[in-house]
Amino acid sequence: MTKTKTKSPKTGEVKKLNLSVSPNMLIKKPLVTEKSAKANEKYNVYTFIVHKNANKTEIAKAITFLYDVTPVKVRILNVKPEIITKRGKLGTEKAYKKAIVTISKGQSISFA
Repeated sequence: MTKTKTKSPKTGEVKKLNLSVSPNMLIKKPLVTEKSAKANEKYNVYTFIVHKNANKTEIAKAITFLYDVTPVKVRILNVKPEIITKRGKLGTEKAYKKAIVTISKGQSISFA
């Protein structure tokens, strides 16, 4: 683990994080689908694609740092590669790791 000093994007504070990679590399992008949008509205749950070596505590720290919210629960799944057919040829979609993060009531994350 490496100790990184980074500035919070919203508050500008310098925070020390014990993460294997920087928070921007750890959380690759939000995953917005119909199912995740419904879960967001109903249960205050957000879905992200994360680094393949990320664990729950690192994801919780990175979410807190990047979006200034407090995660209550973090669940992780490894999505296996899927076999697809394109123009008559077989191929595969890449495998990735997905994190489902529940944040406390009254807080929200905007991706816009």
